[in-house]
Amino acid sequence: KQHHLQCSVCRFISIFIQRKIQRFCSCGISCPLNQLTNSYRCRIKRSCSRTMATPIYQNPKANVSSWGNGCNEATLVELCNGNVKVTLTSYGARLLSLQYRVFLSFMVHRNGVCEETTLNYVEEKDPESYSLRNNNYFGCIAGRYANRIAKGKFTLNGHEYTLPINNGPNSLHGGSVGLDQHFWESRILDTDCDPDMSKDNRDTGVEFSLLSKDMDQGYPGNLKVSVKYIWNLSGNFKRGIGDHTLFLNCDFYLPVDNGQIPTGEVKSVKDSPFDFTEPSGTLLGPRLSEVDGGGERGFDHCFVVRSKKNSKSSKGTAAIAAVFDKISGRLMRVSTDQPGVQVYTGNFLSKDRNEMPLCQHMSICLETQKYPDSPNHHSFPSTVLKPGEIYRHHTIHKFSIVSSDETQATKQ
Repeated sequence: KQHHLQCSVCRFISIFIQRKIQRFCSCGISCPLNQLTNSYRCRIKRSCSRTMATPIYQNPKANVSSWGNGCNEATLVELCNGNVKVTLTSYGARLLSLQYRVFLSFMVHRNGVCEETTLNYVEEKDPESYSLRNNNYFGCIAGRYANRIAKGKFTLNGHEYTLPINNGPNSLHGGSVGLDQHFWESRILDTDCDPDMSKDNRDTGVEFSLLSKDMDQGYPGNLKVSVKYIWNLSGNFKRGIGDHTLFLNCDFYLPVDNGQIPTGEVKSVKDSPFDFTEPSGTLLGPRLSEVDGGGERGFDHCFVVRSKKNSKSSKGTAAIAAVFDKISGRLMRVSTDQPGVQVYTGNFLSKDRNEMPLCQHMSICLETQKYPDSPNHHSFPSTVLKPGEIYRHHTIHKFSIVSSDETQATKQ
């Protein structure tokens, strides 16, 4: 069979991603971050391991425990290298928490404050109570198809497929029971055997694996998927993202209809609120009030990445974006080999300030991907994966502490 493929990565999380897919799949990482400091590598591939391994590290370490009980029991994995503590779970292969435990030379608040950097429901005691609160895809793997498919329908090889409708009239992030609702198997990574791990015992990691069967949520083809979180690095949401500046290496964006589905037009950003091409960055606050992001103020739009010929970095990727927080000095730079980046500014989070920090415009998302609803727009980059083909997706996020005077040179 031939299958559509669309991958979206980095929903509010700093990442180094390598994805390899040989079935119908679109996956996105969803974790709202305000001040971004973590790093992971993710791969989606046909083969997956279903064996729990014993941590063999001297330092760093990985602690494994249970979350919930019975049929709703998931695995909790805490990765710690002495400098940072990351909590992940096999429920949705999601990131629950990232906290600084000690000071770092390169990713520390200027005032020496160790802070939480993820937006999530970390206080919930089990996956069931967590799922009742979290309908924002915090921290999860979103798929099979990340972003929207218009009216939950697409045609492939003359056959029309119907997907669950879960976002107005459209299908979002793989349907009502996407990959984020599954219990994945987990395996602690071995520095001696895993090619993605460094050999000096500074890396620690976990791999989550899942089999999504043929016609799961209406998608054809069996999909074996694995996601690796690898950490070798080594907050608290006092402010929203309005104080952040954003640079995008994008001259065009995709206008959308009332359902946030691309109209098919590719429009210039020049002389519009969508223009973030100024190398020193543009303050987000004023722009948030100028744009309709699906019935709420803010961005939920796909930007077209400028030609990569003049901006190659590593692994065939190109520098496409930078986010800077002047007060903390944190700078995040993003490179990718994908043609688009969806910018989402948490428009649909709560407006009730009593729910802080899980509130509107407290986080920003940069999702490197192909275009939304590509199966229904033949002029968009193809998301069809033919039999025997391998799909690879790389996104790299780099972090540093800089002064405001250094941002222009750093972003370039």
